[in-house]
Amino acid sequence: MLTTERKGQISYELLKAKVKRSDGSLREIRREIGNISNETGIDQNELRQFFREIFTEAMEEALTPKNKVESSDS
Repeated sequence: MLTTERKGQISYELLKAKVKRSDGSLREIRREIGNISNETGIDQNELRQFFREIFTEAMEEALTPKNKVESSDS
């Protein structure tokens, strides 16, 4: 059985993958956040913050070359 933490990780990655493939407009995204808030009872501000973090991370990944090697501090 998956832990709650692992379920959260999987959900986050699935949503991030969906965001990367999305071509939705800002208006559509706002409407979807409102719909999700109404369906789940999650505060719209929390949903916006969560989406902003996912969107930022997804865009950074999408714009980073796949062969980029992370530099180490050593």
